[in-house]
Amino acid sequence: MKYIAFFPLIFLFCLSANAQPFYSENFSNGFPSGWQTEDQSGKGVIWEYCPDNCLFGNLKFNSTSASDGYLISIPALLLNDPFITTLTSAPIDCSAQSEVFLSFEAFILTGEISASKGAKLLIKNESMDWVPFNLFPEQQRDSALQFSYNSDWVRLDISAQAAGFESVQLRWEWTGTKEEFWAIDDVQLFGSNPKFENAVWGTQPGEGDFKDSLSGWVINTLEGGNRRNAKWTWEPFGSLQKSLVDSFLEPFSHHPYLNSYSNENGAMVFNADFFTTDGLFAVPPADYPFYHVELISPPIDLSHVTKEVNVRFDQLVMKGGRQPIDFPSVTSFSYSIDRARTWSAPIAINETLPVDSLLMDTQEISLVGAAGESHVRVKFIFAGELYFWAIDDVMIVEKDDNDLRVLPNFYAIAPNAMTPASQVERIGFLADVENFGANPQTDVVLSVQVEDMTTQQLVFEDTLQYGTMPTGAIFENRFFKSTFLPSGKSARYQVKHLLTSDSL
Repeated sequence: MKYIAFFPLIFLFCLSANAQPFYSENFSNGFPSGWQTEDQSGKGVIWEYCPDNCLFGNLKFNSTSASDGYLISIPALLLNDPFITTLTSAPIDCSAQSEVFLSFEAFILTGEISASKGAKLLIKNESMDWVPFNLFPEQQRDSALQFSYNSDWVRLDISAQAAGFESVQLRWEWTGTKEEFWAIDDVQLFGSNPKFENAVWGTQPGEGDFKDSLSGWVINTLEGGNRRNAKWTWEPFGSLQKSLVDSFLEPFSHHPYLNSYSNENGAMVFNADFFTTDGLFAVPPADYPFYHVELISPPIDLSHVTKEVNVRFDQLVMKGGRQPIDFPSVTSFSYSIDRARTWSAPIAINETLPVDSLLMDTQEISLVGAAGESHVRVKFIFAGELYFWAIDDVMIVEKDDNDLRVLPNFYAIAPNAMTPASQVERIGFLADVENFGANPQTDVVLSVQVEDMTTQQLVFEDTLQYGTMPTGAIFENRFFKSTFLPSGKSARYQVKHLLTSDSL
């Protein structure tokens, strides 16, 4: 029987530009000119250019631009003696910079010497010899296969070694024995910390980075599942050791942790399944305990802020079990602008995340009315059964002037993933959109396109005129006028949405 198959939608956002690097190398043109690799131990281990995918099995490096190439070192698997291999950049001019921040993506698999010990970055300039940095402090397991995240974002403040110098070099140095691979991609240098872009609160140690402690944040346990100690806890690296997913990952990977910008000084974690199972990796009881716990910020003074703001934070989350109907999601958010006398209705976070799925990302939520207020507080609410939620680097940031978004939690899809060719019918499209920026948007247009994935030909297109969208406006449930009728032949289709405005 012939089937018509539809694949998940891709959303293309028209967003304002983020902080731009003054230097970047994504290895799209091969091994860069002026860069050098050296086998310091005579074992034949060097760094090489990989045009697309050089990993084994079904593994692929998930860096932002891996499809156009990256650099990788793959030691011989039977090495018994230590190797030392280095990759050194060409000199980089940082003389015009008062600050320098390095960012790159990595994927590493070690087998004998942990990445925290064996994988380093060194930096030198014309006045200073090589200074080492630890790239993977979370990964400390020796004599065992241990993956990093794929990809692992490495972000370092190298101002002391690079700012104001005209000949700065980066060197990746790897010492090991029975190691598997180390890949890097998308090396960037910034003249200011891109993590702090537009931030008006949260950039100072002890505000929203949970530096070594709660830092004035308040823990409130409303329901603890008969566990008096069920509460948010401070954990180094935002570690989720002794969680159920930790047992799933053993013995071939790391324990889960939050790969946030400042995870080395700690993050806040609510580990629900640890409180349920006592960390014994046992199957939880059928009647899971319910937890309702809050993490509340100290007072935040935004009286000096005139532009509308968002809260931005890094998270690692996994949902499971039931949740009460009183809450929009297992994980939600609320805020107050009147000294915590009243709070906004809970705002759903991770509402569309499938049960038993792990997600790590950066979230932004609008704080309507918070700008100009002197006593703002925010709180993160876990209200459910499983599994956990880790949070770090909470910041209050000014909104971008122009920021249109297609909302990921509501859009029309094909009635079936696969439909018999003899039963095809017309398909209508819609998608909810939001003006998340500080400025009103004029001449807003939402487009929908359907592409035949085999022929890569556009088979359907339509547009929807929205006109002007005020700041904070959400337009919902507006269908495109035209509908799409598949041809009846076996095919796979992909749907794309594009949101534009002449204000961008």
